[in-house]
Amino acid sequence: SLDTTFGDGGWVRTDLDGYDDSASDIALQPDGMILQSGSSRGDFALVRYKPDGSLDTTFGGGVGWVRTDLGSFADESKAVAVQPDGKILVGGYALNGSYYDFALVRYNPDGSLDTSFGGDGIVTTYLTADNDQGQALALLSDGRIILVGSVQRDSPLFHDFALVCYLPDGTLDPSFGSNG
Repeated sequence: SLDTTFGDGGWVRTDLDGYDDSASDIALQPDGMILQSGSSRGDFALVRYKPDGSLDTTFGGGVGWVRTDLGSFADESKAVAVQPDGKILVGGYALNGSYYDFALVRYNPDGSLDTSFGGDGIVTTYLTADNDQGQALALLSDGRIILVGSVQRDSPLFHDFALVCYLPDGTLDPSFGSNG
């Protein structure tokens, strides 16, 4: 049965400025805060809730959420992970002209972009001249980050597995696979 002490009778709905919003993944922080990643207005979105389901207004400049434009109108966030230092990674894909590239965004614990990651908090990775779509994240014990997904092969009908390994600063790990 629904936990009626959570949110409004057991559930929560959050509208980010009246746009079409979609959730994709969830992660719990050690302090019990709940992170929900997704997309809103064609941008990456990240919402933080308190354990009771209310928005955490100490996050995202007082509103409880952040939306990050990766430069196009069709970016999709698919995964969220919390690093041991409290920084938050959101992965997915970003439109680069006509095709998608793998994309990672790292936030500080307060929801601001971590500019020590990729120079501005955002990293996109071109893999093929087709649709490359990051779908899930894994954090390695040495601080490296794995973003996995699919890359399109030869025609729109075929895809292959793809794994990309990043160093803690957002650069590709040259010791992994073919230059990362």
